[in-house]
Amino acid sequence: MALGLNVKALSDINVEVEVPLTPLNSESGQMRPSALIAAGEFASRVLWQRHLTPGLEELTLKSVHCRFLKPALSSIRARAEILEPERERILRKIRAGEEAEYEMPVVFIDSKDQQVTNLNCIWGLKPLRPVALGAGRMS
Repeated sequence: MALGLNVKALSDINVEVEVPLTPLNSESGQMRPSALIAAGEFASRVLWQRHLTPGLEELTLKSVHCRFLKPALSSIRARAEILEPERERILRKIRAGEEAEYEMPVVFIDSKDQQVTNLNCIWGLKPLRPVALGAGRMS
């Protein structure tokens, strides 16, 4: 079953995903926590995947921490952002053959522009193939 997630905006540094309030996503008139968590993971994954090379770099969810501030009684927008200097630092690290972790905050806003949930995804990023060191040697 699909959650009806819709990417409303996507750039190199931010993403906004809409989570509709549907019977599948709600219970007793409010958004299910599982729908919010799935949307937050999806939003932050979409943003990172925009910068990774398929088959060469891997993105793995390590952990999620979620804080529900108030009931989500309408459709929600999940927003995530990564600052360019931080993104470039992580990409340089994994492209040099090292592993990295990044904590990406996701903010959830309701139809009244009120913050209803905060979520943090801890991502593990790593190269999938050895990096050439020169003269045919591999790391």
